Amino acid sequence: MDMQGYSRANSPPLSVSMATLRILADHFPERLHLCFFIDAPGIFSFLFNALWPFIDHVTRQKIVFVHSKDYAKQIETVAMAGADEALREEKFRAVARPEDPDAFCNYLRWYCKPYNEESYRALLDNVGWR
Repeated sequence: MDMQGYSRANSPPLSVSMATLRILADHFPERLHLCFFIDAPGIFSFLFNALWPFIDHVTRQKIVFVHSKDYAKQIETVAMAGADEALREEKFRAVARPEDPDAFCNYLRWYCKPYNEESYRALLDNVGWR
């Protein structure tokens, strides 16, 4: 989850966060592979620390905090490739860090992918979202 721009003004109440965690834990147990929180601001860290004791131990191990500044070189290199998917993939392979301890580099190609509203809307239409 890219948390850039997250602030207290646009954060949900703690009760909503707790209810969301409860729903996810009760109805989707052990479905999470990894969750990356990218550029989480201080207020989010405060709220997350308040919720931490209520998060299942196994789930806690799947949560990773990432700062994009740690990947600035990789992000910039891939972004310079523009919209050409083959060139982006080539650039990504050139800057990949397989020794990455938190494995975020494996997901960097999707993080760097430009947002395409048309394809996103087509995806939502295909799954019946209106």
